[in-house]
Amino acid sequence: MNDSADTTRNNGRLLAWTALVGASALLIIGVKLIYDVPDDVRYRYSTVLFSVVVSALQLAIVLKIAGPAICATHSRSGGPRGHTNASR
Repeated sequence: MNDSADTTRNNGRLLAWTALVGASALLIIGVKLIYDVPDDVRYRYSTVLFSVVVSALQLAIVLKIAGPAICATHSRSGGPRGHTNASR
């Protein structure tokens, strides 16, 4: 690949990371400003369930954004680039 394609792809990833962090921050701030959050919200099952769902969604987005970078760090031998597997 040429440098222009790599730069464009990296700029797209940077934009995606920025959008993810910005949307997460706006969601948290917005909920705190708009809704009256009860004191016992940390101890409710609905909070735990919502947190698990949101965390899974964020992990899926992070893996989608970083997917090409994660795949590029492994060579055909199955290990990270520059490292050799002594057991083979």
